[in-house]
Amino acid sequence: MAYHNTFQFSTRDRDNDNHPTVDCAGNAQGAWWFKQCWKIHLNGPYGSPEPPGVCYIIDTVRHCNVPSTEMSIRRV
Repeated sequence: MAYHNTFQFSTRDRDNDNHPTVDCAGNAQGAWWFKQCWKIHLNGPYGSPEPPGVCYIIDTVRHCNVPSTEMSIRRV
């Protein structure tokens, strides 16, 4: 998740990612704190065409085997 620190939240109608030519939110089918584009994406599509689970990337290999996640937000 540290890969995504300090980046603005992008949605399909607000392309705030750091990629000069790609709409990361549109390509990933969900909003996130995209950089160029993502290492983990908790708001992406679940399952089809990938196996069920949240997808993440390690050393350029895509994995989709996290069955669920939970995010908490706290005031700082």
